[in-house]
Amino acid sequence: MFAANMRSNTIWAGSTALLCLASVLAPGHSLGEPGSKAGRKLLDMIYVWGIPIGNGAYEMPKGQMLRTDDPAKFAQADPPSRAALLGVHNVYMAGDGLPNDLQTAEALSKPVAQMKRIVWELTPDPPFLYTPKLNVLKTLKSRYPQIEGVVLDDMMTSRKDRGLRPQHVAALRQEMARMGKSIKVYGNVYTKNFSDPLLPEYIPLLDGFLMAEWQADDLPKLKDNVATLARFGPGKPTMVALYLYDYGKNRKMPRHLMQLQCEKALELAKEGRITGIVFVMVNNDPDTVVWTRDWIRAHAEDSLGAQ
Repeated sequence: MFAANMRSNTIWAGSTALLCLASVLAPGHSLGEPGSKAGRKLLDMIYVWGIPIGNGAYEMPKGQMLRTDDPAKFAQADPPSRAALLGVHNVYMAGDGLPNDLQTAEALSKPVAQMKRIVWELTPDPPFLYTPKLNVLKTLKSRYPQIEGVVLDDMMTSRKDRGLRPQHVAALRQEMARMGKSIKVYGNVYTKNFSDPLLPEYIPLLDGFLMAEWQADDLPKLKDNVATLARFGPGKPTMVALYLYDYGKNRKMPRHLMQLQCEKALELAKEGRITGIVFVMVNNDPDTVVWTRDWIRAHAEDSLGAQ
């Protein structure tokens, strides 16, 4: 989704950032299961969109990403650094997604081993055969039990354009049956996909959704759009992707829209209508990174409802 299509007035010392990350990811930190009613706080459901390996798109370099505590290098930051920059402990491992070979997958997984929740992106190309990736996923799950799901990124956009159809998702679900219900399958749905005639065919095959709004000017309709998606798939968990950059107009995210989408997502979380918030940006805008970090700090302990 985000791979196909942040200056701080505060100086962060590297040691301070690492200490903050260690405290966030401390083994003694208790965390309820996704969707559980007891003791859930906003921080429990916030994820960062991480890129383990850069692909040269946008401001991401090709190859290894940086270990950095500089908000001005957010686009080049590896997943643990992005998590530390925002002060969160859940991550989506995106970019090129889950590798086909276990050695590479293990090398990318070790840096996020202390994350509380991990979702891996699946981005196969035609003929959409998932078997090698699922073999890797099964082993990773045994080593990293905090892996809770996979997401079919760009499911209704670039992947659909390449030929992804509901029958391919059905085949994926059939193969995943051997892993039981320990890993959920999420599909990325843009609000512009609501009118796609194939959407109702994908819905029954998914455990939940990652909903995204490409046009920032449409963010005032965020809550209405969550309601619309809920009508497509009653009872299915919904996460919302909140962009830190307006990719629809290729501009920095206007502050009033950034604040609006965060406030609406917080309302949705407290109402129990969403199960996750994923902050996404593959460009640099340090002012927005710092603003988002401060917003997360201000609301991290807010109590939530249950979906």
